[in-house]
Amino acid sequence: MSARKEGGRPIWLPSIEQRGAARARIEALHAERTSAEGEVREVPEPDLLLLDPSFLFSEEGIAWLREGHGREGEIIVSASLDHWLRSGGATEEVFPLVSPYDHGGIEERRAGLFQLLRASPVFDSERVDLPREDEEVLLALREPGGLAAEVLADEWAFLQSHSWALSKIHYPLDKFRDAGAAVLEYGRRLREEMVDVVIPGKAAPPAVTRALLAKAAAKWLIVGGAGAGGALLGPIGASIVGSGVAVPVVRAFDP
Repeated sequence: MSARKEGGRPIWLPSIEQRGAARARIEALHAERTSAEGEVREVPEPDLLLLDPSFLFSEEGIAWLREGHGREGEIIVSASLDHWLRSGGATEEVFPLVSPYDHGGIEERRAGLFQLLRASPVFDSERVDLPREDEEVLLALREPGGLAAEVLADEWAFLQSHSWALSKIHYPLDKFRDAGAAVLEYGRRLREEMVDVVIPGKAAPPAVTRALLAKAAAKWLIVGGAGAGGALLGPIGASIVGSGVAVPVVRAFDP
C-alpha cells in the first residue's frame, strides 16, 4: 500500500509526533558527533548531490553552476539526462521535468549546461541493485517510457542507494508517490537543522548549504533511504501507511 491519494487528496505524513522524533534524532546525532571539547568526530565521506533538471534549467541553477559550485566530487546528474544533452534529443522531451516558467530558455541553456556538466559524474539506474520494494517503484517509474521516465528512474535509484537530490518543482515527488513510494514532507525548520548538523559533520554533500537552499530555484531537498540522510532520520516502517508490507520512503524538505 502506498501513500498516494485518499479521497482525492495527498496523505500528508508524518504526524507532529513523528516530526518531533526526527528532530530529536538530529539533536542526538549532533551530540554524538561532538566531543566535550567541541571537536567533530570522524564520520563517513560525504555523498554527492544529484541535481534535478528543474534546478539545472533554471536561471538560478545555471548561475550557481557558473559560479563554480558544481565542482567535481560534489554533484551528479542523471545519465539519461546527460545522454539527452549530448544526443540532441527533442526539446519537448524535457518539458515535464522543468518548470513551465523555464520552458522558453531550455534551448538557450542546453549548450551551456553541456559545457558546465562535462566533468560531472552521471548516475545510471540500470547499474545499481535495489531491494525488491525499491525496484518495484523503479519499474513503475520507467513504465511510461521516454526521457522523463528514465530520468525519474535514475533519480529514484540514486536516492535509494545514495540519498540526496535537489529539485525546483514537486513533480519528482508526485511521480514517486504515484509509483508506490511514501513521500514525507517537512518544513523549513527541520531542513535547516539538517543542514546545520549533518553538513558540518561531513556526512552529507558539501554542495548543500543554506545559501544554495535560499535560492528561488532550490525548492525541494530530497533525502532517500540510504546513506547519511536516510540513516539520520531513521527507518520508517510500514505502520505509517497502515500496511504490513515495507514501503519505500523519501523525505522532502521544503524551503
